[in-house]
Amino acid sequence: MTQTNLHTIICLYTLNLHANNCPAEALRVVELAEDNCDVRIYSDGSLRDGGIGAAASLYVGNTIRKTLRYCLGTDKEHMVYEAEMVGVIMGFHLLTNSSAK
Repeated sequence: MTQTNLHTIICLYTLNLHANNCPAEALRVVELAEDNCDVRIYSDGSLRDGGIGAAASLYVGNTIRKTLRYCLGTDKEHMVYEAEMVGVIMGFHLLTNSSAK
């Protein structure tokens, strides 16, 4: 793995995981990534209106290149933790299939 690819993977953040649901810490993580990474991926899993979903976005510089979204189902069938992991997997998919490598 090249140094650039390793640096890009290190800059893959799931904000909930690193920020412990603290907005100030989440902002610090984002600012650190923006300062140090050309390619960034943000992912999240959430519960809204009884539905569980996941998303991941690929940024190159300050431009969004692609966003993926996936609805897992209801909160009776799934947990937010599952959606968080789906978001991370989608983030890796964006990273490995982007032309920004």
